Amino acid sequence: MSRESKIWNSKLADRIAQLCISKFNSLGKTGKPKEEEEWALLSCFVKEENQTLEVVALGTGSKCLGENQLSSEGMLVHDSHAEVVARRALMVYLLEQVEKAINGDTSIIETTSSKFKLKSGIHFHFYVSHTPCGDASIFPKQEWEENVGNAITSTCKQSAENANANNIHDDLIKEPSIKKIKVDDNHCTVQEISAMGSMCRSHINIHKESGLQSNVRPDIHRTGAKCIAGERLDPKLPGDNYHVTGVLRTKPGRGDPTLSMSCSDKIFRWTVLGVQGGLLMLLLDAPVYIKTITIGHCPYSHEAMKRAISDRFVEKIKNVQLPKEFHISLPMLFHSSVDFHFSKNCIARNDKTLPSPTSLIWSNTNTHCNKHEVATNGIKLGTTKKNLHSSKSMVSICRRSILIRVHKILAAWKYYVEDLNCLSYAKLKCKAENYYSAWETLQKEVLCNWACVIMRVGGTIVSGQALRDPRELEQRSPV
Repeated sequence: MSRESKIWNSKLADRIAQLCISKFNSLGKTGKPKEEEEWALLSCFVKEENQTLEVVALGTGSKCLGENQLSSEGMLVHDSHAEVVARRALMVYLLEQVEKAINGDTSIIETTSSKFKLKSGIHFHFYVSHTPCGDASIFPKQEWEENVGNAITSTCKQSAENANANNIHDDLIKEPSIKKIKVDDNHCTVQEISAMGSMCRSHINIHKESGLQSNVRPDIHRTGAKCIAGERLDPKLPGDNYHVTGVLRTKPGRGDPTLSMSCSDKIFRWTVLGVQGGLLMLLLDAPVYIKTITIGHCPYSHEAMKRAISDRFVEKIKNVQLPKEFHISLPMLFHSSVDFHFSKNCIARNDKTLPSPTSLIWSNTNTHCNKHEVATNGIKLGTTKKNLHSSKSMVSICRRSILIRVHKILAAWKYYVEDLNCLSYAKLKCKAENYYSAWETLQKEVLCNWACVIMRVGGTIVSGQALRDPRELEQRSPV
């Protein structure tokens, strides 16, 4: 890659990060982390159209429900990690765009001879404020990062906080110059920081060449995600022998283990099946893939990220035959220098700092035109015991909410001859035969142990086969 391309990519990464943080800042205070006490993960989808960028879906969160908390009713959000919340918010955005296309309104979706598709020139960029949990988070700690990288504070942080949330349609070509980074009271450029890193590395090499041996064993950044049954297990030995890499993992839980796959694993799945999900493939001609992934200012390894979303599966997937609409779509990987001011790196200065217990949900739709949603423990914040098993507890991204919306679209569209509105979430997904076939092939040939997680809940909770018709929702008695 040329130097000019690297600089342009760096500018694009910082611009995407700035837009996402600016959108977060524009939201109300409800549900946001407590200043200096709580940290959070932020993730967004950014639409690119006619060389302009716009945030269309946003999520925060770092929690998952444990196995014993899961529900087959579809009213709980099982996985509230920011990446997953943002992706489900994108589904809400895409569903509204389909509705607009049906009604003849302005939309990024257009009709085809059979279904719907994204208009030409529409792309999506994915932003995460921290390295995704799981395989992407396992890489060597570098001494120059620990001694230099963590001591710097980017002035991009301030510019992102002060950015005007409404000015998000800036031309991609008209990028600002590379931001300066502040070290104590002095300013230096990104290139100078890189040079400082090189100096530190040179110092380490000289130390090694001089024959001086360190008693400190090389260490790695670690993930809380657990290896699943059938995969190689972590040896949990000191230093860089603590983890194995390249295996499927589930997200950690406090006491009660989770059945949610790590974000690294889910992002790989999106590179093959798309981010739209199975239900939307009932409406779309082709999957929706990510063009780029930008990781925020945090410990990061390009090699580990590439391994997580691609390299570890290369041998298994190279001969896999997918339905014609599907293919392997590897996004470009960027690392931004812009801080998210609620990130763990910025907030966690003492042992009393905790992850925020809430998740923020926002999409550029009528659902969130007035305010964002806040969820905790998979349901709407503030839900009373009386409303715990009613629609009043549901957020827009839970399975039941999305199922209801898809049923309404199918009823208005009348594309399918048979009545699909009587089908459950899982059975309706199976009607998207091309998606179901692609996922079945991917499970069998590449992600064979992923199926173990599904079987552990009997194909009911995860696959949603027990989800009742949404019209029965209010007839159920609270448990």
